Amino acid sequence: MTAPDTAEFERRHARWAELQRDLGPIRSFSYAWRLPELARRAGGDARFRAALALAQTLVAMGRHGEALAALPNPTETPPPALAARLLYCRACALAATDVESARACFSAALPRWPDRLAALAAAAHFAFVSDTPDPGAGDAYLAAAREARSLSDLTNRSENSAGRGQFLTISPGNSRTIAQESGKKWTMQTDSQPISLQARHTPGDEEHLARAHLLAEWSRPDSVVPAAIHGGMAWLRQHHPADAAEAEALHAEARFRVAPADALVWLDQAMELGEKYGQHQFKARLLKRKAQALEAAGQLADARRFFEYAEKTAHTQGNTSGFYL
Repeated sequence: MTAPDTAEFERRHARWAELQRDLGPIRSFSYAWRLPELARRAGGDARFRAALALAQTLVAMGRHGEALAALPNPTETPPPALAARLLYCRACALAATDVESARACFSAALPRWPDRLAALAAAAHFAFVSDTPDPGAGDAYLAAAREARSLSDLTNRSENSAGRGQFLTISPGNSRTIAQESGKKWTMQTDSQPISLQARHTPGDEEHLARAHLLAEWSRPDSVVPAAIHGGMAWLRQHHPADAAEAEALHAEARFRVAPADALVWLDQAMELGEKYGQHQFKARLLKRKAQALEAAGQLADARRFFEYAEKTAHTQGNTSGFYL
């Protein structure tokens, strides 16, 4: 290990993170694929960080089998700071092929998150990834995100507050995925994101709130506040453009579950953004939803065509279980 090797790895990893956030895997992959090679010379935790970056990129591209191959062997012990993210990435990669194993992996990741808000976010997001609506998880995440922003308001109004180390005491609700942690406090860490919408809130607070509204809508689509949903999508489009593709998928599926025939415009928009940023993780699923929406609208010939396209896409992405179909 030499200082130049470590510096090159850090430079390339930082550039990967920036591209993944702003332009998606369609641009970040060219940086991600070289990270494991650079990590061998950088030493430290670089090997695990490189594997995680490459696997996250491949998952977003819908290349689930390759993502699993890129992750470290499950028997290895990663640094504690990376353990939850590595397990969660494995769960996301498994969700399209082996949902039971994915749930087991997610359960192993849950107690390893560094704070309660991150754990609640993971529970709500995994419900979406595994296509198993869990209103308890969505509601708990939204309540915690609102509380975090309220704490941020109070912190910034107090000249004597350190602004960090706040504790969430939000009840996790009745979600089966997080109920076992109901009595525990988690230290807040909401200052790790690079951009903020409003000066009085930390960037992590705004991002969490935007995502929480969308995940809560997906889990409980008949009980939403449209202004909050569209505000969340607007925030993500401005600050995390590539992630807006997933936000559109969340909203499109929520609208589909309320009125399938009326969701066609949202499904088309979600798939368009997915193509733009190379976010193909949910492509087969969205194609299936479009086929079902066309069927509900009475466009049976087009519906059959999209069902066939969805099945072909799912198998191309390694979905041998037919979970999304």
